[in-house]
Amino acid sequence: MKKEYFKIIGDLRNLFNNEKDFKIKMGEEEETKTTTNFTEISLENGEKLYIEEESIEVGVKVYPADGEYVLENGDKFIIEKGSVIEFTPLVDGEEEEQSKEEQSKEEQSKEEQSKEFNDLKLDYDDLKLDYDDLKEQFNSYKEDVEKIKKNLNNKIVELENEELFESVSKINKVETPSVMSFSEKVKFLKDLKKK
Repeated sequence: MKKEYFKIIGDLRNLFNNEKDFKIKMGEEEETKTTTNFTEISLENGEKLYIEEESIEVGVKVYPADGEYVLENGDKFIIEKGSVIEFTPLVDGEEEEQSKEEQSKEEQSKEEQSKEFNDLKLDYDDLKLDYDDLKEQFNSYKEDVEKIKKNLNNKIVELENEELFESVSKINKVETPSVMSFSEKVKFLKDLKKK
C-alpha cells in the first residue's frame, strides 16, 4: 500500500514536472519556488522508482520506499529513509572474467612469492648455521693463536735473559757453569747486580 502511494505521488510529480505546480493543484501553497525533476528507473522485477537525479548513486533521494532493489541492468542499491545508502554496480561478464583472471594471477604470484620466500628463508637458515660454525672455528683458532703468542713471548724473554746472562758473564769475566737452569741463571744475575 505504501509503495503504491509513493508511486502515485511520484507519477503526479513527474506529470506536473515541478513541485510548485504539484502543490498548488493539490491545494497546498508554497512560499519559495523549488523545481524538482524526477527520473524514472526500472527495477529487475518491472517496478518503477523515481529519483531526484539523472542517475542513481549514494545520497540520491528515491521514491517510493526503503528497501533493497535491483535495477534491470543488475545494479543493486539500498534505500534507507528515502536516500540511497549503498550502491553496487554489476560487473559485466567480460570484466568479471578479467577480474577472475587477475585474481588467479595474483594468487599464483602470491604463491610463487611465498614459495620463493620459504626457499630464501631455508637458504638463510643454512647460511646462518654455516656462519655460526665458522665463527666457532675462528674463535677456537683465535685461542690457539693466543696460546702460541704467549709461548713465543715466554721463549723470547727466556732467550733475551740467556743472552743478557752471557753478556754480563763476559763483562765480569766470571765463569758460569754451562749447565744452569733458567731460574739459576736469574739468581746468578741478581747476585751479580748486588756486587
